Amino acid sequence: MPTRDTDTEIGAEVFSPRYDLSDAELEDLTVRLLDARTGELPEHYRLVAIEVDGRSPFSNVGRHVERVVFEATFGNDAAQMTDEYGAYEETSTFFISIDRDTCMPSGVLRIIEDSPHGLKSLNDAAHEPFNLELDEAFRFHAISDPTEIWDIGTVAVLPHYRRGEAAVSVQALPCDVSLRARAPHQTHRVDRRRPAAAQDA
Repeated sequence: MPTRDTDTEIGAEVFSPRYDLSDAELEDLTVRLLDARTGELPEHYRLVAIEVDGRSPFSNVGRHVERVVFEATFGNDAAQMTDEYGAYEETSTFFISIDRDTCMPSGVLRIIEDSPHGLKSLNDAAHEPFNLELDEAFRFHAISDPTEIWDIGTVAVLPHYRRGEAAVSVQALPCDVSLRARAPHQTHRVDRRRPAAAQDA
């Protein structure tokens, strides 16, 4: 089960969500995140997952990975990622996979929980081309409380980790039991990788 980083401050740093870290900034944050959690991580694993609060400066490691993958795949630069996810930053949690051999991230999964802004995947599905009726989807899946839903907002794996042994660990993030173990009251999830708008857990 991933360890969880809930620190929202690092020293006197002022945190703001960023998707465009420099190489030096990315390495520095990743190394510090590993150092902060070393005692909680199993020694024999090369690839480890750390759960990071979206308000923590360390969460920018996950945002950076999202932007790198989304820019290469969809052309989404840092400005567009900020525009797309800005409303959901404070209710996001990142599961960041880190390669301890390189002290660099290998992948990330973002969970978005309910807020006054709603859930991103459902908000997106309410528009073209899906035109999902949210009330109808909630009734179909017997959802009465949106706080019971986890929105799997992003899954991003860096190219080097999409094949071979490393891929098994990194790409298992969406299926990791941590998605359910942290919050037993979460009984539904929205997975934007699949056609269905909402799924029972």
